[in-house]
Amino acid sequence: SHQRVHRHGKRRRRCVECGATWSVWKRRRGKKRRARRLKRLRRTFIHGLSVRQQAFLSGLDYETTKTRHRQTLESVLHLPWPPIYLRGRLILLLDGLWFRIMDERFIVYLMALRSVSGDTVRFLRPIVCRENESKEGWERAISRIPPSLQRRICALVSDGLRGLRLSAKERGWRYQWCHFHLLGRIANVFGTRKRTVELRQGRRQAEAYIRELITTPSKRRVSLLTRKLTTLCLDPECPRKIRMIIREVLRHKDELRTYLDYPELRLPATSNVMESLNSRLRSLAGRSRGFRTGQALERWIVAYVYFHSKGKCHPKIPQN
Repeated sequence: SHQRVHRHGKRRRRCVECGATWSVWKRRRGKKRRARRLKRLRRTFIHGLSVRQQAFLSGLDYETTKTRHRQTLESVLHLPWPPIYLRGRLILLLDGLWFRIMDERFIVYLMALRSVSGDTVRFLRPIVCRENESKEGWERAISRIPPSLQRRICALVSDGLRGLRLSAKERGWRYQWCHFHLLGRIANVFGTRKRTVELRQGRRQAEAYIRELITTPSKRRVSLLTRKLTTLCLDPECPRKIRMIIREVLRHKDELRTYLDYPELRLPATSNVMESLNSRLRSLAGRSRGFRTGQALERWIVAYVYFHSKGKCHPKIPQN
């Protein structure tokens, strides 16, 4: 022990005899902080165990386990996001996922990056906002991407949201309209499987023409299909909704064929990797019996993507 001690700065002390110095800190009051263990979150998001199952396995009370689980989820929000190691030019994949909580609509902006030369996808930190999906919201989400990664993005793949088209055009990125969203919309509106529907044969022809239009590498065939779709669109018996979809496809056919026009970018024709993530997040919401607040939604979504930050996205290979 030091017998003679004097001040050596604001929080420093010094022994007169031996010259040793040390810091003096104010004693902290209250409960000692507990180190958050991510092991219980791995059980939740990787092994699929519920909080009640974890309480039973650990021998703890359910309320205690639930409180600790929530606190660990909260700690993930303050952790640094896993680093993204991708080489060369990048492709940005976007998709939005919406939830309704207490009559309020929340949108989750999901983003992922893939290298032009590789197939590995790295998911970025999800952004949860209490609003509807919009161009302004996507602009705020894209602005959160680190500048070192933004400068390397050369293409964007997403659904047919008009605001995303404009964002890609303003930044000089190539835009690929997701075929999955388009074909799903066609299946819902055209109703080609219904027996009693007006212009049934024309609906089937229009769907077949659109499917071939977005996949054929032949420019001559594209011109022929464009004329056939225009003829169907001018038919007075063609329903208004089908006419609108045909006109939209013809107006943006180049954005549906970007993967064919720029094969060096190895673009995917769909954002199925994002749809797969959406499906898993919906399943998570069902297993956790929904989310009662926006804060709970953010905690669970961010933590899940944190533990599933990788994926695979293969390019669309054109068939001759």
